[in-house]
Amino acid sequence: MKIKYFLIIIISLFSSCKGQNRTVPVWAKFFDKKEYNFFIDIIEEYFKQKNFEISINDGVVIVENGDFGLNNLGLVNLAQICKQENRNVWKEIVSDHFNRMIEANEFQTDFNKKIKDFEQIQKYIGVRLYHKEYIEAVGKENTVYKELTDEIVELLVFDLPHTVTSIKPENVTAWNKQTKELFDIGFKNIKSNYPLEISQQDMKDYKIWLIQSDNVFASNILLDKKDLKKYIGKHGALIGVPHRHAVIIYPIENLEVAKAINSLIPIIKGMNNEGPGSISDRLYWYKENQLINLPYNFLDNKLQFYPPDNFVSMLNELKKED
Repeated sequence: MKIKYFLIIIISLFSSCKGQNRTVPVWAKFFDKKEYNFFIDIIEEYFKQKNFEISINDGVVIVENGDFGLNNLGLVNLAQICKQENRNVWKEIVSDHFNRMIEANEFQTDFNKKIKDFEQIQKYIGVRLYHKEYIEAVGKENTVYKELTDEIVELLVFDLPHTVTSIKPENVTAWNKQTKELFDIGFKNIKSNYPLEISQQDMKDYKIWLIQSDNVFASNILLDKKDLKKYIGKHGALIGVPHRHAVIIYPIENLEVAKAINSLIPIIKGMNNEGPGSISDRLYWYKENQLINLPYNFLDNKLQFYPPDNFVSMLNELKKED
């Protein structure tokens, strides 16, 4: 009996050390070493149970055998979601995530049979904002998009029950539709299907508007010029689009904006790092329907702010009004 218990202890110790020597890569920098190894162990165990052989490279699961539907599966958003939850639910989160991908692949197979029939599929057309790195990864030739800023793009997508996928140029050609019409349809579909949660938050020294959504379309508020006007001040607004679930808006009315700049930048940067669905860590000035970048960096943990000349001119106007 003692030998049996001894063996159980050895096996238990071996299991608990599984994968502990992995180094945390840059794409998972929000994890500590223990968290990262625990996360990767769960990923590997999931695919092992499904009899799929995988390798993991630079935040991507590569399925080496069988038909999972997609052979290259990004891990960054999934990892960000897990990071924000207790570790005892990570296994469930991972299983749900990949099970939905399997279901999405089954739906996609049926959907592809009718993809050329515009009348049947137009209700699935949507638009979504991404960082430009997304279309560079997918391939610009495989997407239909418009540039909102030099780093944020508005992408034409299929909003399917289990996933959001890019609409390809050949789809547009098959429908014989103008892209402007499709973007208009996509915007209206998403606005109708996904109401936003909008609240005013007291930040102690100032107040902001926080636009949130459990779905991935919170940032679409930036495409809604009519509704956006409700949250814009006399001199425009400071705007942050850290990730797919939130937009921060500070209406500019007076010199209080200086306090907002100093505290919103680290908030936006932190939210962007946490994700999921990171879009931008920039602070923008919304003025006359344009998003103008307000550059900054941190030097020795001190914020360095480099506003463009027109923003400085606006601040000088506020000083005269004060």
